[in-house]
Amino acid sequence: MKSVFVVEKGELHEGGSLWSIHLSREGAIKAALALKNHPSWGKDGWIKDEEEEDYWENGYEFLRVVKMKVQE
Repeated sequence: MKSVFVVEKGELHEGGSLWSIHLSREGAIKAALALKNHPSWGKDGWIKDEEEEDYWENGYEFLRVVKMKVQE
């Protein structure tokens, strides 16, 4: 089974939405970091979660990269 890496963004305790889909983890992380640094989202205050890999939050919003299996 193949996998893709999904960038999800959203508000804490409100759920998230799909932002982009990538074939590699590296590509998804690059897209998440670009989104995190976008001026409309505010560059400051983002914290990388030490316990959850590929997850960032700034107090009320989150970004994460999730690996998902794709059925052929």
